[in-house]
Amino acid sequence: ERYYIYLNKAPLRTADPRLVPVAMFEAVKCRDYAEAAYYLSPGLNAVLPPERLGEFFADYTEIADNLYYPDTPDSVVLIDRFHNAELFKIEFKDGKIENFTSAD
Repeated sequence: ERYYIYLNKAPLRTADPRLVPVAMFEAVKCRDYAEAAYYLSPGLNAVLPPERLGEFFADYTEIADNLYYPDTPDSVVLIDRFHNAELFKIEFKDGKIENFTSAD
């Protein structure tokens, strides 16, 4: 089963690099682009409008820890609606996402 929790206030923010990609992805899926932008570095925010994140992640439905490729740290697995998984490498700068690229 899947449960959803709705807040009537600002969401709690994380600085944990393991949770930052998850928080950003969840914000995008909720179409809270201002919250998603919080997790992006100023440099990435300058070149990537948060609304484009919605387009980029549109086909993905889940995000998961990378448990399968230990030689690729700072990465997550995105799963699309057809249950295909794709590995993404995350680069951080000052605790924010500076870049994310497909590692496949």
